[in-house]
Amino acid sequence: MKRFVVILGVLMLGGCATAYKPEGHGGGYTDARYGPNLFAVTVRANGYTSSDRATELAMLRSAELTLQNGFTHFVIAERAQEAKTSTFSMPTTTYTTGNINTQGNAAYLNAQTTTTGGQTFNISKPRVYYKIECYRSQPDRALGLAYDARAVCESLGSKYGVDCQSLIATNLKPTHSNAGEVRAELSADLPAGWQRQTRSDELAQRGGRLFATNKTIDAGALVSMSKRSEIVDTVVYAKSLRANQASLIDKSEWSELSEITINGRRAWKFWVTGLSKRGMQVQYLGTVIEGESQMIYVNTWTSKKNFDDNRTALESLAGSFSGL
Repeated sequence: MKRFVVILGVLMLGGCATAYKPEGHGGGYTDARYGPNLFAVTVRANGYTSSDRATELAMLRSAELTLQNGFTHFVIAERAQEAKTSTFSMPTTTYTTGNINTQGNAAYLNAQTTTTGGQTFNISKPRVYYKIECYRSQPDRALGLAYDARAVCESLGSKYGVDCQSLIATNLKPTHSNAGEVRAELSADLPAGWQRQTRSDELAQRGGRLFATNKTIDAGALVSMSKRSEIVDTVVYAKSLRANQASLIDKSEWSELSEITINGRRAWKFWVTGLSKRGMQVQYLGTVIEGESQMIYVNTWTSKKNFDDNRTALESLAGSFSGL
């Protein structure tokens, strides 16, 4: 019995720990895409897996997703780590042994009862969740701690059987034809007052495909796109974009989602307000439009003082895109 308990303990320490693989028997990872550069990674491990190993699996999957989609760095915008704990008790066995002694016409029993088993083991199943933002170069430090996806993959890949060199060689190549296709899809007649501008590196890293300003009302707009097939749930996608915008400013507040129709397409809009890095009170109006093949996200902003008076001009931009 003691030998069985020792063997069981060894197995629980790591003999069947969760491998790096999509979730299935014995645990694994799942992931979802919520925006051009927004992904969620969840690792659910079994009871033989340490929390450190579960964290490594989540980091490796984050790095792999980053590289697979042509990005080089990622920031963990949200994280959660917990463990589901249960107990397992060994069955008990009781047996009695003894000797019978006789003296004359009398018999005496000398007995001993022994019980084995009954040990209780605590089984902890780690779970790690990351929401990551991916970038095509080292992002601004203000966005948070950025991880070099290549370095993370090369550090953990050999341990868990991932060929990082092939992954890097295959995915970190310029895709000029795709970029041209996106520009064509975004060609639109902007409303009066709006002018296209050259995107900064930071805006490009955030997935922006078009940057425009309206000097009349002191407003800006960033437009990004994602393939419709890559969005699992449009409402969750819109909420994720809202949360991401709120995380980039201080003392943020936001509205609920409102479902509307734009050019015959379902759309959702929301606003987010707070303090910018420069200490100015700003307000954003986000609109997510659901097309047949593309999802378009129009994010406009101006100062909070200007927002209510110029809301119509901000909303007009979302209606200028077609061919979705």
